Amino acid sequence: MCRLLGIVSSEATGFGLILQDAPRSLATLSREHRDGWGLAVFGSRAAEAETDHGWQLHKAVACAAEDRDFGMFAAAPGEVLISHIRRRTVGALSLENTHPFRSGRWVFAHNGTI
Repeated sequence: MCRLLGIVSSEATGFGLILQDAPRSLATLSREHRDGWGLAVFGSRAAEAETDHGWQLHKAVACAAEDRDFGMFAAAPGEVLISHIRRRTVGALSLENTHPFRSGRWVFAHNGTI
């Protein structure tokens, strides 16, 4: 089973503590959920950058704890975070099967098989 984390803040917030530094951070949990990670951050800074509908979306098929990109993107500030670490049960190890997903202005993640 995968791990999901969502955060909504009233102001731009850095998510590094919960994603990397806390004892049960997603980076720590990713050692048991090694099959990819994804971060979607929404916020005013994301909207200023050339992003899709204000979202920055970053994904990889590596273990989050072992991927330098995860640490870099985990520090991105925003008002909304949707994050996911994957423990593959069904489907290939690929970016297409790594959450979060985006469809137009919508970003989502799920746990389980659809």
